[in-house]
Amino acid sequence: MVKIDVEGAEPLVINGLQRTLAEHPEAVLVFEFSPSYVESFGVDPRAFLADLQGRGYSIARIDEGDEGVSEVDIDELIASVPKSGHAVNLIAARQRRPPSV
Repeated sequence: MVKIDVEGAEPLVINGLQRTLAEHPEAVLVFEFSPSYVESFGVDPRAFLADLQGRGYSIARIDEGDEGVSEVDIDELIASVPKSGHAVNLIAARQRRPPSV
C-alpha cells in the first residue's frame, strides 16, 4: 500500500512510482484528491484519473462518514468536489485475476 498526501502533486508522485508499480501490480494507492490542487500542478484532474483507470486501476472514494468505499465515476467525482480546495480520499487498486488453471 502506498499512501500519498502531497497537496495536488499526486499525479507527479504516481508517475515517479511507475517502475515500482510495474514490479508490484498488487500495490494499492490511497491518496487525497482535489481537482483544484491537481490543476495547480498543471495536470488535468480528469486526465489523471482516466490515466489510472487506463493502467488497470479501479478508483473508489473512501466515505469517511460510514467508513465504506464506493466506486466513482470520474465526471461525477470532479463535479462533487468543491473548487474551494476541499479534498476527498480515494483508493486505487488493480483488479485481481483468478489464478490460471
